[in-house]
Order: sequence, then structure tokens, then C-alpha cells
Amino acid sequence: MAAFTTPGDEQDFQKWLNVRGFAENPFAPDEWNDLALYALLLHRLSHCSHGRISQWEDLFQAGGAKESLAPLLAAANGSPQSLLQLCDALLRRLATQGKATITAGDISAVLAEHQARGPSPEAPSVGAPPHAGLFVDLESGHVWVDQQQLLPPLREQEYALLRILYTAAPEIIDCETLIGSIWPENRSQVGDEQNLRKLISRLRRRLEPDNHGNDWRFIRSTRGRGYWLHLAIED
Repeated sequence: MAAFTTPGDEQDFQKWLNVRGFAENPFAPDEWNDLALYALLLHRLSHCSHGRISQWEDLFQAGGAKESLAPLLAAANGSPQSLLQLCDALLRRLATQGKATITAGDISAVLAEHQARGPSPEAPSVGAPPHAGLFVDLESGHVWVDQQQLLPPLREQEYALLRILYTAAPEIIDCETLIGSIWPENRSQVGDEQNLRKLISRLRRRLEPDNHGNDWRFIRSTRGRGYWLHLAIED
């Protein structure tokens, strides 16, 4: 079975998802939920087995599939690359041992190896910012909230959005400008106001994980005009 480390052809996979009723574009960064990850898993299992494996259950002896899927997705932690690496390890193990099915023990072994490798090392923490509130070191890319460094770091699009708002603060940036800056090349596919609102929501939750309401401290919106960043320590 061929090894794989990347999602593969995006257009081919998007068509495969559309046929199965997935409306979201899974190749938009940060859009990978468990449903999309599972779809990716099935797609790659089928591809790497030349169509012999089309369902997760096809890999297992009776009764072992359902219990193993949740920890596998949890180990991937929303990353398609991590899920592909785990799936590759499973298929390699299957091929190496000449087995037709995988057991729960095989899953545990692959997860243990994945855990032993550990996550990619994060950038080392640097000195605390000069004030509380929201602070972004535009040179290093580090972000602090109330002098606590934000870890894990923001994802690429989350940071791109924050950087735009931060450098312009407190200026209001209209949605069209934000969309054109974050999705400069494929706006027709993923760059619309719905995806912008999703990205705004994710960034707000990263900056204010304990805020469960609509009174956001940092990222504010002005109806009909756009978004702006409130940097004052206190209102």
C-alpha cells in the first residue's frame, strides 16, 4: 500500500465530499472538524487500498472499530496532516505484518508511537509584554493576553486576521478588505462573509476562551461597516 503524507488533490477530494453531502470546504484552514476528518480518513483508506477498503470498519476484526475511532481523531487534534500520518502508520503496520485486519492493540500501538514523537516544538516563550490587555509582537508573531502568552500559537489565518486589525487599531476595517487580505487568491471558493464571520468567531474564542456571550473585549463589530480592535486595558 502506498504511503501518503499530504491531503492530495484538493479538487478531487472536494468533489468526493460534495457527492456525500459535505457543504464545508475542508481545505479552508481551520475548517477541519471530526466529520471532515472522518471523510478524509475514508477517502485515503479507499485510495491506498485501491478501493478494497471503503469504511473504517473494514479494517477491523468484529467489534473493534467504534472504540478506536474517537481516540484516533482526538490524537489528530483537528490536523489533517496528523490524521494522514496516523492512517499511514496503520496501513504500513497492516502491510508489514501481512494482516487482513487491524486489532485494537494495533491502534493502541500506533497511538503510543504518535504520542512518543510528541507535538511539534513550539516557539520558546519570550519576555512578557510591556502592558496588560492584548499585545502582539509583530516581529516574532507572539501574542499575549493580560501578559500571558497565547499557547498554542494562533493558526495562520487567525494570526493574519489579528495582525490586520492590530496594525490598524482602532480603525474599522470593512469586510471586503479583510476578505481580500486573508483570501487573496481563492476568494470565489472560500473568501466570503460567512467564512469571515467563522474566522472572527474562532479568533475571539482563542483570545477570550472564558467569554460565552456577545460582549467581546477585543474584537468589536460596527454594523454595516466592519470590525475593529479594542486595545484599551479597561473600558
